[in-house]
Amino acid sequence: MPTRIYVPYQLPTETGLSRHAIEALAQSAIADTGIAFDPSEDSKGMMRALGGTLESCFEGDLDLDVRAHGDFKVHYSFVDPAFENLGIARQLGHYLLHYPGVMKSHPGHGMQVVRGFKHAAFAPSDTCQREAEWFANAIVMPEDQFRKAWDLGGYAQCHQTFWRNHGIQIVRRAKMLGLAVQAAA
Repeated sequence: MPTRIYVPYQLPTETGLSRHAIEALAQSAIADTGIAFDPSEDSKGMMRALGGTLESCFEGDLDLDVRAHGDFKVHYSFVDPAFENLGIARQLGHYLLHYPGVMKSHPGHGMQVVRGFKHAAFAPSDTCQREAEWFANAIVMPEDQFRKAWDLGGYAQCHQTFWRNHGIQIVRRAKMLGLAVQAAA
């Protein structure tokens, strides 16, 4: 059995960037990895291109374990595949947005994102969570494709185009983009 090297961990570090800046970074990250938009594979493909691995974990409290740049693992416990894509993309947001701040302020340290309220002292701040959510939405429901689908047929067209996402996620994205959500009801 290989020896486990101890890596001290830090919490994610907030970027303080606007939603628009974060969504631009997400689109840039997609372009940098050379991934073509595919609503069923976009976050997994991006994770693999960045050196990450995916581990099914129905028990435990860890969502993301970053040991070093290019060495990270996303733990997921999604029973519903519709949550999987956005959940992985959210962890990619933590990795790409927040880990650089950890590397700068604590060289040689890793970063972990825990789940659940019983670990509130170790959970990312609300701002970090919001930033990761903005990033994830830009990955799995990019603004230009989302707006085109919405213009073609509102909620129903978006649900068909972005089939890996739950209806509530589509409604939240539409609201975020200032689209007429009452048409989705």
